[in-house]
Amino acid sequence: MNYIYNHRDLALAYHHRLPERVRTYLAQRGIVDPILCRYRIGWDGTRIVIPITDKERRVTFFRFVKEPQDETSGPAVVSWPDARPEVFGWERLTARREGLVLCIGELNRLLLETYGIASITTTDGLATFREEWIRPLGQIEALFVCISVSECTVELLDRLTTAIPHARLIAPELLGAAGIAEFFLQRGGTRQDFDRLCSLAQPLLGLVVGSNDSDQHA
Repeated sequence: MNYIYNHRDLALAYHHRLPERVRTYLAQRGIVDPILCRYRIGWDGTRIVIPITDKERRVTFFRFVKEPQDETSGPAVVSWPDARPEVFGWERLTARREGLVLCIGELNRLLLETYGIASITTTDGLATFREEWIRPLGQIEALFVCISVSECTVELLDRLTTAIPHARLIAPELLGAAGIAEFFLQRGGTRQDFDRLCSLAQPLLGLVVGSNDSDQHA
């Protein structure tokens, strides 16, 4: 238990270190102070820190995101060594709700939450779906997948359809090439605009079947 509590205390320490210039950058990304406080977004001296909690809301590890001034080589986002894939947004899965958006990327998820859109992501970019995630996702009546054009591959759609066949896909081309960030920050999209995209979303199962049929006829 001390291990978990140390993680919680470390998350608070990181949060208190978040400098104003990083807050300004995140605000430019559409992520406002109340969201930074809610999710204890922090700073370790070199990277933006996002605490990841389990379904009991205990901080279990951290994600570290490059800031724009960081020109070093290496991935834009990394986890602690040995961190297993996890949902970022368990509080949304454990609460009974009718609608939820599944996206790729922690900053995209925080942007959606800024607009009051209940959302989750996974720390491995939807590369895997653990059984303990699939069951609560299956209980969400209106589950929407929101990914960019570049992220929308046949392989990903197949994986999503196998795990969550009832989900609906928001047409990536309607979001713009950069996805969620472009839709809200460059195009000036509103919550109402996003809700309209959700109303136009198509069932994943039909889309994947259609793409497979097209491949067979090609």
